Amino acid sequence: MVRFVAIQGVSIPSITKKEFIETVRFFWNGNKARFVLPISSRYLVLAATDIEYKKALLKANLLYPDGIGLKIGAHFLSKPATRVKLPKTLVLGFELFLKFSLFALFVPKKLTTIPESINFTDTIWDVLHYASFDKKRVYFLGSDFLEKTDEKKTLEKAVSSIRKSMPDLIIAGYTRGFGIHDFTLENDSLVKEINACAPDILIAGFMDSYEARWLEANYLKIPSLKLAIGVGGSFDFIAGNRKRCPEPLRKNLEWLWRLAQDPWRIGRIWKATVSFFTLVYIEKIKKP
Repeated sequence: MVRFVAIQGVSIPSITKKEFIETVRFFWNGNKARFVLPISSRYLVLAATDIEYKKALLKANLLYPDGIGLKIGAHFLSKPATRVKLPKTLVLGFELFLKFSLFALFVPKKLTTIPESINFTDTIWDVLHYASFDKKRVYFLGSDFLEKTDEKKTLEKAVSSIRKSMPDLIIAGYTRGFGIHDFTLENDSLVKEINACAPDILIAGFMDSYEARWLEANYLKIPSLKLAIGVGGSFDFIAGNRKRCPEPLRKNLEWLWRLAQDPWRIGRIWKATVSFFTLVYIEKIKKP
């Protein structure tokens, strides 16, 4: 039975990568449509002020946890506060600081509340392997939200890479859906284009809350669809636009690798760490 940990009112499943793959496979072999979204510490910060995004997260059939920050926050909230004769706010603040600095750098295996960080850039190959085995039709949907990349070429390169690696995969189609200036939840022409390809699985990579909001608003408009998955910026890595973090660093220091590659990410890193742990700290204080 899957356990859940609640952070900022969002229930996050305590699942492994293996359990995640088994679940999405169960979804696409089912008789109704479902949608799955990523969740990370930065996404929870965004959801704290974006009501529509949070609604989409709450309606998702499954959220898959991504990132060391989420693991630390879940671990911190799940454990009873240390009993020391000092003000509660001071004790909890010191405890959270230790968990972040020590667990994040040295002992990530002790963070068992959420057992694994499921990064879709890695997991997509396993998902597509089983989709191919089950003879499912897969559709890829991108965007050009990132100003530093040409997402139309990125999506083409990503699909080409997937096609070369998995020649037996049934690729129903792919398209760059829209850009940040023409984003809309009501996009009948795009839905019509996807429907013409009759996919079983839709893999969508947009930016932040746009992805969740669009999937929640449109996945039921595609009759053939059994599963829609949001994958964030995974297409960039598959296309080779960005280098994947070295294996030894992926469990706890991927954020540092990405910051070194793209210094402009400092705002995102701030939200994923300082802003997130501030929310977690306040949530812990409010607990009796």
